[in-house]
Amino acid sequence: WLKNGGQQPFFDVDEIEGPGTDWQSEVLRKAILHNHTLTFSGGSEKSRYSLSGSYYDQDGIIKNTGAKRGSVRLNMDHRLFDWLRMDFNINLSRRERFQVPVDNGNFGSTVYSGAVSAPPTLGVFDANGQYTQIGQAYSFAEATMVNPLIFSKPYKNRGFTNVLIGNTSFNVDLAEGLTFKTLLGTETHNVATEVFR
Repeated sequence: WLKNGGQQPFFDVDEIEGPGTDWQSEVLRKAILHNHTLTFSGGSEKSRYSLSGSYYDQDGIIKNTGAKRGSVRLNMDHRLFDWLRMDFNINLSRRERFQVPVDNGNFGSTVYSGAVSAPPTLGVFDANGQYTQIGQAYSFAEATMVNPLIFSKPYKNRGFTNVLIGNTSFNVDLAEGLTFKTLLGTETHNVATEVFR
């Protein structure tokens, strides 16, 4: 029943081991999310403070992907004199992302397009224990088609961003209803990407 334009079949159905390869199951997973926040606050007659921290960890539904984020924030204000108040705020945060190529791009050359186009008649590994070269297995396969599992570990594409935002202000009460405020602030970003194939 299997025909190929009068030519020899590309494969014999009876030679396929087990049910074949479900490539989408090989690259997809259930994703877990963690999100935690902790806050402390207090003060006295002249001072108030609030310290908070948060942590976020999200696995991606595609294996070897995800995102992490952590931050610490401190807000303080203190009345130095009846006529002078100082405010201080600082926010430190770090974001990390782990990604693999998923755009449509060339047919079968990214994780998801590779998973939906890889023939289920092929196994993940060849006889030598190496990833099956999908683009070379059949004459109908595009040369750009790759085994989507090549983007699993130890493949790594990690990007991270560190951000520091801080400011200090002084509020001077010059008269009733009249306040002079001076503000000093800074914001820095550090961005980097690591790729290992």
